[in-house]
Formats: sequence, C-alpha cells, structure tokens
Amino acid sequence: MLLFPLALRSGWTTWWILSVLILIISGTIWSKIQLYRNTRNNRELQDVHEAISVNSEIEITVEKEVVVEEMITVEKEVVVEEMITVEKEVVVEEMITVQNELVEEEMVIIEEELAVEEESIRDSENAPSIDELIELGFKEKNLDNFQQAAYYFLRALALNPMPDLALCLIMDCYWLLNNLGERDYAITELKIHVKTNISRFNPELQHRFDAWMIKENLNKYFND
Repeated sequence: MLLFPLALRSGWTTWWILSVLILIISGTIWSKIQLYRNTRNNRELQDVHEAISVNSEIEITVEKEVVVEEMITVEKEVVVEEMITVEKEVVVEEMITVQNELVEEEMVIIEEELAVEEESIRDSENAPSIDELIELGFKEKNLDNFQQAAYYFLRALALNPMPDLALCLIMDCYWLLNNLGERDYAITELKIHVKTNISRFNPELQHRFDAWMIKENLNKYFND
C-alpha cells in the first residue's frame, strides 16, 4: 500500500519534472524563435533601410546630374548669348568704323574738289585776256620762241575770240608748229578750233580760209 503512493508520488514528480523540462525547453526554443524572428526582422528592416538609402542616394545623384545638366545648359546659353552680343557689337563697331572712313574719304574728296575749284577760280581771275595772250604770243614769236608763241596763241583760241581773230590765230599757230617740224601735232590741236569757228566765218573769211587750206594742202584734214 505504501508503494502505490510512492509510485504515485514518483510518477507525479516525474511528470512535474518533465513538465518543467518541457517548459524550460519550450522557453529556450521560444526565446530562440523570438531571437530569430527579431534578428530576421532586424535584417529585413536593415535591408529596407539600405534599399531606401540606396534609392535616396540614386535619387540624389540623379537630381545632382539634372541640376548639373541644367547649369551646363544655362551656362552654354549664356555663353552663346554673350558671343552673339559680342559679335553684334563687333559688327556695329566695324560698320561705324567703315562709315567714318567713308565720311572722312568723302570729306577729303570734297575738300580737294573745293581746292581745285578755288584754284580754278583764282586762275581764271588771274588768267590773261585774249589780247594779253596774243601780245605775249607775238613777243615770243619775234624772239623766235615759236613753241612758246604757239602755246599763247592756242590759249587765246580756247577763249573763243572773234571769227576774224580766230582765223588769224589758226593760221599763225599752224605756221609756228610747222616750222618746228610738228605739222601733225599742229593739225591735231587745230582741228577742234577749226570745227568751232568755221561755221562763224562770213563769206570773206571763208574764202581766205579755203585759199589758205589749198596753199598748205590741208583740205583733207579740215574739210572732213
């Protein structure tokens, strides 16, 4: 009878011990399971954080690249605009320089023309008259300076003297230059004066002129 209670007590003790062991083992396993879960969760969280960090870095890098590209684009546009502005300024300066040079050249030309006109006016005012030229021509002729005498007579002819005086000057010029051996030059120089004055000759002057041309054999030169 005593053995049953002992056995019963011994079985209860064994069961209790087993229960305790099971609890201990269960607690240990559970703690390990919890630790594993926590570790896994921590890893997942870490992976998530790392992924977020990587994504953030990628986004930041992309944003930086976009900003850099925009800055480069803006700088290029600014440089292009500055180059265009500089080119325009250079073109405008060149145009202004060219215009100034043209104006200066025109001013120089105008001044030269004015100087020539003033000189011509002074020459005309100081130029000798027809009578003075004829007188100078005869003086040189008397001194046998035929070249200079012909020069004065030609200048007198250029001033459109009266028809009778013009005829005398034509004949004298030809005689002077022909004596110098310059017949061709005399014909060339006198052609214009003959054409200018022949229509002004009256019948008497025309007769004298025709007789003179026949004598000097000048019909083919002055009657063409």
